[in-house]
Amino acid sequence: MTVGRWAAVTAAAVTLAGTALATATAAQAQEEPTYRCAVVESYAGDPRAVGEDCVALYGAPERGAVYGAFRIEGVFDGGTVRCQIPPGIPDPYFVTGIASLPKRVEGRFCLHVE
Repeated sequence: MTVGRWAAVTAAAVTLAGTALATATAAQAQEEPTYRCAVVESYAGDPRAVGEDCVALYGAPERGAVYGAFRIEGVFDGGTVRCQIPPGIPDPYFVTGIASLPKRVEGRFCLHVE
């Protein structure tokens, strides 16, 4: 195999590997329990977020307590927050949100991700 051909094959392999990694990362985010809402309200310095007029995706509960990490995605404003158990709390059953769909979902310990 010539040097030019080897370089082309190597470049193609690196491109495919990068594409696969990006696709895997996006797929992992999409498999996390998610609420897709018409309106998402969150404010700088306040770790709470509220979504209104929502649907539950990827196993997110429609009613009651939400445990562990989950996302609230805004349909119209495009904003997304990720709510999660705060650092230093080892309890996997720590309540990070409350759902009452379709009307509302509230998240605690949320940060903007998009």
